[in-house]
Order: sequence, then structure tokens, then C-alpha cells
Amino acid sequence: MSYRLRLDNPSDEIHHFTFEKGNKLGRDNSGKLIRCKERVVYSVPPASIREIYFDNFGRPLSPMTLDDRRGEDVKQFDVTRDVDVKIRLSNEILYKNKSEQIESFRSGVLNLVNSSWLERGNGTGGVNLLSSYSRERSERDGVPAIYSPKCLGIKLDKGKLALHTVLASGNLDFISATGNGHDQANSMEIQVRNNSTESISFVIPAGLMFEQENPHSSSQHLIARDEVEVTISPGSTRTIGIHGMCGNQNLSSPSGDRMLITPFIYSSMGEVGCFSQGDVWKRTGGNR
Repeated sequence: MSYRLRLDNPSDEIHHFTFEKGNKLGRDNSGKLIRCKERVVYSVPPASIREIYFDNFGRPLSPMTLDDRRGEDVKQFDVTRDVDVKIRLSNEILYKNKSEQIESFRSGVLNLVNSSWLERGNGTGGVNLLSSYSRERSERDGVPAIYSPKCLGIKLDKGKLALHTVLASGNLDFISATGNGHDQANSMEIQVRNNSTESISFVIPAGLMFEQENPHSSSQHLIARDEVEVTISPGSTRTIGIHGMCGNQNLSSPSGDRMLITPFIYSSMGEVGCFSQGDVWKRTGGNR
């Protein structure tokens, strides 16, 4: 029996994944913990996914599979679908100034992406993050397009306890989300109030992404490093501190910036070989 891992490189540079001897790889179908038997390094080309295999003793196996993830051209897509696609935009966008580009990509997401999951009010977002990451990817590739979440290395948080979903229900009042710095405790703080008559629980998974409320901001989006479970009693207000990782290497750290909660999770957060800020930047491709 073999154990499979998926190495995802959505960036525009080759990335090397290192597995040290003793690293936890996961559990097999029986629940047995599998650890890497020896140090091994895998290289994944830009915008590609590589599947690798280990036996029950943690020894690397062959073959490996390699899939290109540059995205099939489509006219529209739904963010709830796990597909590698992109919507081509006019090449004229690349010759506009930055402010005009930001508005063009944001308009592209609003008009061409089918989803009721984005910007549902009460502190929820998603449009700014998807449009800014698409713009940055377009600058690197030279092809203006709105990219699907999967092409960008992110996925939708569809859990029943997803914070985005709980906020959209209206039972939990959003008060504020503030970014202060990055790669440190409490660099992201969320304040919410339970206005219902029952306790409300939600989960902030490792990798949950928080976007700048201002689409023209020169500061970073943030990514939750660790999972946080929260329960708020009826009528209570709670401030939740989160260790936020920077999602845009070449932008400045937030400093009291107003943020929004997106429905997106950075897919690689917490996986083997992705714990540090440098690991995150390698996989996000130095988004600007």
C-alpha cells in the first residue's frame, strides 16, 4: 500500500520541497502515522502540481505524476468548483496605470465570476483578494486574466463552522478586523458579537485568508498560521487574536489596517515543508 502527497506550486518559479527524516507525512487508511524514512527533496516546476508516493514505512516511491496548472480558458467560472481555469481579459489592461488595473480586475471578478460566496456583508469579502492575486499572477505571466482559486493555490472554506458562513447568517455581528504587522502573535485581530440567544461556535482554519478592505491598499493580505476554535456565549463580545502570515512579499505590513474575512484558505498552510514566512512567500510567488 502506498501513501500519496500532493505538492502544489502556484508560483512562477521552481520550488523545492524538502522532507527531512522523521517528518510526519500523514496517516494511512488504518490510522497509522507515517514518517519520512530518509531525507528527500522534490522539485516542482512553476504553476504545477506534483503527486509523490511513499510506502507504509515512509520510503519514497516512483512514479510521480506532474500536472500543469496554468488554467483552461473559460468565459465564466464558479468559485465553488475545484478547477484550474482562467477568464482572459483585454490585453489593454496591462497598459493602464496601477489604480485602473485594480479596478479592472475587481470589475472582472464581480461581473464574470459566479458565486454568492463573495462579499456577503457583515465583514465578509473575497473579491479584493481574488482580483489582486489574479492581477499579480497576470503581471508575472503577461496574460491578463481572472484566475480560479485552484490556479492560485487557494480553496474555499466550505465547513459548517466556517467563520465566513457564520457571519453571513447574521447571528454573529462583525465589529472589526484589524491587521497589525505579520508573522507574529495577534497580527490579525477580529472582534465579533453574538447577538443570538444561543452559543455560537466557529473555526478559523490554518490558512484562512484575510483581505485588505481597501482594494487600493499598499499593505499585505494576511493568512492565519494556526487553527483557532472559538465559542461565544449569547450576548457576548469577543476579540480573537490570530498569528497572521504575510501573503504579499513586496508590500508593507499592515498597521491598523481594516480587513475583511474571505471564504478562502491558502491550501499549503501547515503542510510538510510549509510553516515559516519564507515557505509561504515561495508558494505565493511573491505576490505584490
